[in-house]
Amino acid sequence: MTLENTALEILKIILKHDALSLDENLLNFGLDSFGALKFVIQLQRLTGIDLTYSQAFDNTTIRKICKSIRLDSVKGVSGPPKNSKPSLKPIINVDYRFKTNSYSQYH
Repeated sequence: MTLENTALEILKIILKHDALSLDENLLNFGLDSFGALKFVIQLQRLTGIDLTYSQAFDNTTIRKICKSIRLDSVKGVSGPPKNSKPSLKPIINVDYRFKTNSYSQYH
């Protein structure tokens, strides 16, 4: 099965439209942010392709989504390595320690 056909079958189920084709505007068929997220997850499960949420939501047709995937693979752009773990380091280091005076000093 081609990438286009796999994506088409996934989106037919998510959008509940059997009449969907490769060049239909997905927004006209009701694709919303939650549907795009479900599509990204399901496509990754079935094909192993690391599609970004923005690729799924910003490209308005299945053909454009698949073209975006192919362009990224040619450029060597992909998601994080399969065995990598997300960093648990905080984005901003905040020092929560502060000096306080005891309450009794004010009374």
